[in-house]
Amino acid sequence: WAPELYYQPDLKEKIAALKGDMARVIGIMDTEGSAQLPGVKTMPEQGYKVLMVNRDGANMLGCRSPEEVIANYSNLAEQVYLYPASRLEEIKVLQTHGEIKHYECQWKKQNGEIIWVSINARLVSDADAEKQNEQQIIDKFVLDITKRRVAEEVLQHYTFLMKEMGKAANIGG
Repeated sequence: WAPELYYQPDLKEKIAALKGDMARVIGIMDTEGSAQLPGVKTMPEQGYKVLMVNRDGANMLGCRSPEEVIANYSNLAEQVYLYPASRLEEIKVLQTHGEIKHYECQWKKQNGEIIWVSINARLVSDADAEKQNEQQIIDKFVLDITKRRVAEEVLQHYTFLMKEMGKAANIGG
């Protein structure tokens, strides 16, 4: 074992550079400009078909218009959620508590790209006065948090590297 093999004279500069990179990553996390998807309404009795979505929501899914989303998305668990079990978990919480906040999961865009989203949703009743029956509608607000999640992964990686470099400095110092 030769301690000089682990000694790196420029270790302080490398650690300083990593700290600078970490600060930039944290800045990304704080100022992320994510797309928002307010006004998504789905109806459980109809297989959670999309009833309404705004233009931002359509863009988030990679569609050209809200009408395209409404026409083409009939099974959200299979078509939107990367893991259909995530959709089932979301529904279970909604049915139990009537709302869900900051639920993070992965969605698939129309082109196959994977994004991370944070969902706030609530069950609301849509009373049909003529038929006197009530239908459950899910009203949700979705935020694209992909940049934040990627920044968190980079930060975790940099933290690991700094710890390893610190260990190496202690061994060789």
